[in-house]
Amino acid sequence: MTRSPADVAQGLGAAASDVATALYTIDNAPDMVFVRTQADGGNPAAVTVMASLGLAWERYTLLKEAVDRLDAAVAGRRAPEIDTLLGPAAVRLPDGTAIGIAQLAEDIQLRVDQIGPRLTGLAGAARQAVARLDAAQVATRDIVARASALGAVDDVEITALRSALDRTVTAVSTDPSQDAGLADLDRLVAEAGRRV
Repeated sequence: MTRSPADVAQGLGAAASDVATALYTIDNAPDMVFVRTQADGGNPAAVTVMASLGLAWERYTLLKEAVDRLDAAVAGRRAPEIDTLLGPAAVRLPDGTAIGIAQLAEDIQLRVDQIGPRLTGLAGAARQAVARLDAAQVATRDIVARASALGAVDDVEITALRSALDRTVTAVSTDPSQDAGLADLDRLVAEAGRRV
């Protein structure tokens, strides 16, 4: 049994609504703060995620406009326009290609589904890096305080540790998804701790 244009339009409206919910959910996820910060710092993986999300929003705007036009055409019983909007080339994309409304909704949802795990991975790596850096900073403050009390604050190991900590803070703030010298910093914390 063939569905009526009104039923198809209603289904496409529901699909567009689902896509909008998915986009708003991912755009407002707590992990997005980490990824936006990384993208602003030039992290290529984060820049790619943000570009993909931007493209999904751009395509959602086209989807919403097409669904609204379809609803108006169905309400006005404009059969030729309905046929065009239900066809495979209903929406013209910025690159000049055309796509059907249902396919556009699927394309956007697929993009959102791919962004989610990448977002989680980048944010998880950032959290781990920040936690490791925080632990190294606490340990370094303790070591420097003890070294200072012993008059050894200018020893090679202590100087190397403070320098490595400064470099690592800069590296993690730029791209916390990378190791950013954390392994080297951990080694220097251990060496300076032994020295003290």
